[in-house]
Amino acid sequence: MIVTEGEVSEPQYFEFVRTQLNSFGVSVKCVPGKVDPQRLVQKAVELRDKEVSAFGESGGYDATWVAVDVDRHAKLPAAMELAQRQGVSMAISNPCFEIWLLLHLVDHSAFAETKDIVTKWRMKSGATDKSIDWTKLVGQFEIAEKRSQGNRVMHERDGKSHPDDNPSSNIDELVRLLLDGARASSNNTELSL
Repeated sequence: MIVTEGEVSEPQYFEFVRTQLNSFGVSVKCVPGKVDPQRLVQKAVELRDKEVSAFGESGGYDATWVAVDVDRHAKLPAAMELAQRQGVSMAISNPCFEIWLLLHLVDHSAFAETKDIVTKWRMKSGATDKSIDWTKLVGQFEIAEKRSQGNRVMHERDGKSHPDDNPSSNIDELVRLLLDGARASSNNTELSL
């Protein structure tokens, strides 16, 4: 299960991934409105526990993830601590989710504000709003994954961590789990994004 704060880009992206992988066991839940990361983790725990009580053991999900931006959240460290205690994984993008989308198209390792990342994403992708043209992303996951990993290595080398690891995203870790799971369940090692 993936729980996200975004109302447009994030759910669209994860639905794209789910559809591309024919992963119907993946559920994307959007918590509308301005929700701080700690509340988002609490909501993910509530949703997971509701599924567990309805369906037993794991509620039918192998894992629970929360996708969140760093861009405006002072409560992110508390959310990360709560997530760890509750067995919820976090997919964090700094400064915003669009950095992950942008990494599919170009490398970007310099500090940037949200508005700059969104502007660059729109320029490179041709997007005019929060909608995503999926044709731009097809076949680009492994490139984005390597770029994202490169940013994490750079920040680790420089001794930077949340919230000072701008730009960064570990969405690739979540998507890799989904891709590997889909490959295993379909016996299709050639499946890609």
